[in-house]
Amino acid sequence: MKVLQVLLFLLCFPVNPLSAQEVLTVGMDMAFKDILFALRAGRLDIGISGITVTRERKRMIDFSASYYRSGLGILVPDKSLITGLADLNGRKVGVFYGTVCTPFVNKRVVGAEIVLYRSFELMVEGLVDGEVDAIIADSALLVFLLKQKRFGSLRRVGRIYSERPLAIAFPRGSPWLEKVNTALAELKESGEYADIYRKWIEDEPLSEWFFPFLR
Repeated sequence: MKVLQVLLFLLCFPVNPLSAQEVLTVGMDMAFKDILFALRAGRLDIGISGITVTRERKRMIDFSASYYRSGLGILVPDKSLITGLADLNGRKVGVFYGTVCTPFVNKRVVGAEIVLYRSFELMVEGLVDGEVDAIIADSALLVFLLKQKRFGSLRRVGRIYSERPLAIAFPRGSPWLEKVNTALAELKESGEYADIYRKWIEDEPLSEWFFPFLR
């Protein structure tokens, strides 16, 4: 099933959309915020990029069943004295442009200077180079990053904040929605989802991974 092939390929974190062309007709490498705008305008059929389900987004686009429950995590250099969210007050904090991280920092951190980055890799490089004191990003991405050990001595601090489901996004009324949900169910039932989860995220997925949508 072609949809199942695509999902197996794309659910391996992180994703380079251009490398998916062997199973997709077209792979488009876009800034995160541009993906949401393109979905609203009907210029994309499917958006897969660690997209958080929010009430505001649900009014504009459709979502599949959730394939992962994530949240926001804090990443700092290994020798940093930062231990949690309260220590970010008055500091430079890097976030990925167009994500839920910016309103989170504005609401929860006092006097932070937000530095916006157009890619996750540039944001991490900014942390390593001392441009920011910490970065806040999707916790699953941070887990993956630390497993790769590409950027030297970094560590997560604090807990997972603002937990929400991640899902695959579609233009309103997309005929792909039902097909993707069927493929996600097949991934779960076959055990392939658990294999992917153990390889890229943590030891075992939660027993209930189709999380209810926000009401």
